[in-house]
Amino acid sequence: MKKSLSLFALCILLQPLFAQDWSLTGNAGTNPATHFLGTTDNQPLTFRRNNVQAGLIDGYSNTFYGSSAGLNNVPNVLLFQGQSNTGIGAGALRENTTGKLNTALGSGALIFNTTGTANTALGEGALGTCVTAGSNTAVGHSSLANCTGSANTAVGDGALATATSVSNSVALGAGALSQNKAGSRGVAIGYWAMFYADNTTSTFNNQNVAVGFEALRGSTTPASNTGNRNTAIGYQALTIRTSGDDNTAIGNQTMYSATTGSANTAVGHLALLSLTSGNNNTGIGRYANVSTGTLTNATALGYNASVNASNKVRLGNSSITVVEGQVPYTSPSDARFKRDVEEDVLGLDLILKLRPVSYAFDRLAFAKHVKEDVEGRESELTQASRTRTVGFLAQEVEGSVKETGFAAFDVVHVPDGPTDNYGLAYAQFVVPLVKAVQELHAENEALKEELEALRNTLSDRVAQLEGSGRIDRSTGQLLVYPVPARDQVRIDMDQQLIGRSATLELIDPNGQCVQRRTIASLGASMDLQLSTNLPSGSYTVVLRAVGEAPRSAHVVIAR
Repeated sequence: MKKSLSLFALCILLQPLFAQDWSLTGNAGTNPATHFLGTTDNQPLTFRRNNVQAGLIDGYSNTFYGSSAGLNNVPNVLLFQGQSNTGIGAGALRENTTGKLNTALGSGALIFNTTGTANTALGEGALGTCVTAGSNTAVGHSSLANCTGSANTAVGDGALATATSVSNSVALGAGALSQNKAGSRGVAIGYWAMFYADNTTSTFNNQNVAVGFEALRGSTTPASNTGNRNTAIGYQALTIRTSGDDNTAIGNQTMYSATTGSANTAVGHLALLSLTSGNNNTGIGRYANVSTGTLTNATALGYNASVNASNKVRLGNSSITVVEGQVPYTSPSDARFKRDVEEDVLGLDLILKLRPVSYAFDRLAFAKHVKEDVEGRESELTQASRTRTVGFLAQEVEGSVKETGFAAFDVVHVPDGPTDNYGLAYAQFVVPLVKAVQELHAENEALKEELEALRNTLSDRVAQLEGSGRIDRSTGQLLVYPVPARDQVRIDMDQQLIGRSATLELIDPNGQCVQRRTIASLGASMDLQLSTNLPSGSYTVVLRAVGEAPRSAHVVIAR
């Protein structure tokens, strides 16, 4: 008993000395080699506040700091569970049991995670309801707050905030993909990018890509935003799209008004701005647009190009003066794919009904008609409209085609709507022109044969008359035929003129020489080509041969 009392008294006396080893009010004369906070055994170091764990450092690479941070962690070295976690902030990783490789910084970050692995949460409430999911990264207040899916990345206040069963998605920016609940594999980068994405709770593949402020934001009714496989890059690109699929919009406010259209492509500032629900349209270039929002399979290429009909391609705006390529445009023309071939093309019957004209095209009026943006271009377009060109009037050609009944001649584009315009495919005129030339050639060959027959008949008749002595060459008259003539006449010579040099003149009704030809040696006959400039009328042919009296004959030209 005395021994016990003596030992107790010794402890009381030594207590002040022990207390002086580490003071609660500060210490001096410390030696970092021997003085430290921590343990000298292999037991976890814990910190408590009000007897509640507020920090823990253990031998399993876990570090927790904050009220209840890592409170329920259960490390298991054999199964590699509950290890290599870092939780800083009140409640960070509070419910974690066997989850590993997690990092949570912020009050309530990963608070309900139990077995999830390789998650990173930075921000109050980040990945707050994640329980078993893994490989998620959330940076920002409430980012991925409700997610149960895996392999997501959310950076920004409220990014992927309501996501539940979402996986493999990326949201960078405040509110990016905020309303998306179950759509996976989407990418949203920018403030409110895809903010109102489809909020259905049924798992589906989102597959949309939005980069830019409010890109693919969607309508304010998330349930309506069911579009898929869309790509929007740029400020408010495809911003109010709802159910359209397979759209690509690159540029500031491209396809800004599109809601339900699908398979459209817009590249350039405000490209396809007016498109609402049309499909399969393409607009490439600043302000490249459609005249109405419901066109289909329409293409506008170039700055301010505006296409005004479905199934139509528009190259450039109304200021364009040259469309150039190194080789001609080629149309597919393969006999293997042509059916019901008939030789029924009209030639002269159609061509002779056409009225070629010259004109000035009002580019300003046309630009306004097809809904081009003409602000600041009025003077330029007005000046360009003063240039004259040649062609046909489409409405007149349309009438001629209808009159002939040649329905296969699809040279005229007839407007299919109030913003469309008449047009002519000038290359198509080649076909009836070829047919017309063929018809003229056939007619010419027939006339040549007829003329040759007449010449032969006339020559035979002249020979008969000369043989009978009924033609007197001494009268000074020439034998010239045919009468009337159009392009040429043939002149038969007297026997005594053959071999002589001569001058041949054609005299008009006013006595003026309009054609002269020098002949070195006359033959039995000769052809005189009549100038195409000569009008119809009565002319005289005069032949002046050396050593002979002049000879003449009348010629009638009929054209």
